[in-house]
Amino acid sequence: MSTYAIKVGSFIREFLLGRKDWSDFVDHVAVAFIKKIQDELYTEFMAASEKIPADTQFNKTGVLGAATKDEFDTLLEDVSMANNNAGVVIMGTKTALKKLNALSDINWRADSLKESVSHTGLLGDYEGTALMEIPQRFKDNDIAQKLVSNTKLLIIPLVDTKPVKFVDGGETEVTVDEIAAKMDDRQTYEVTRKLGIGTYITNYFGCWNLQSTTI
Repeated sequence: MSTYAIKVGSFIREFLLGRKDWSDFVDHVAVAFIKKIQDELYTEFMAASEKIPADTQFNKTGVLGAATKDEFDTLLEDVSMANNNAGVVIMGTKTALKKLNALSDINWRADSLKESVSHTGLLGDYEGTALMEIPQRFKDNDIAQKLVSNTKLLIIPLVDTKPVKFVDGGETEVTVDEIAAKMDDRQTYEVTRKLGIGTYITNYFGCWNLQSTTI
């Protein structure tokens, strides 16, 4: 569990003259906390596969293609069997999911699949296994770095599995600094919260780490 704090403020006269809205300052604190929590959850979720037991069986690496199709299919099967033969879903960014196109021989694709690839760039499903796109996002204030890995496909069983847990410390401390306002004409608003995000594996799931070329 970690402690996070956000503090905002400005000169009182800015609020009194209507140049700034105090309620907007307060609202932005809540928005910032929500975004921080979401970003941390994204990061932890994409890294959860590194903590899977039986790592070599459920955590695979390679180029998707004819040579690795059987291995990928086996991973889907193993995740299903490890969860009492539950169905599975393949999750990844749009860039990652497009790599599945290499596993489907275009000569054997149904017309509906061809139309799906033509319109969206993605197969509608992979041989009956549903695909779920994870929206991509930039890291804060850095459009050169993306938050979600484009080189991972997660194989998640359709059971009540939540590999990443979020814990709220339950105590939120809010401080409006009125003393500072009297001394230097500033008013500040600070919120401190204890939050915890971590991997907690209750069900097996899988990960395929994508490579663009063979090594």
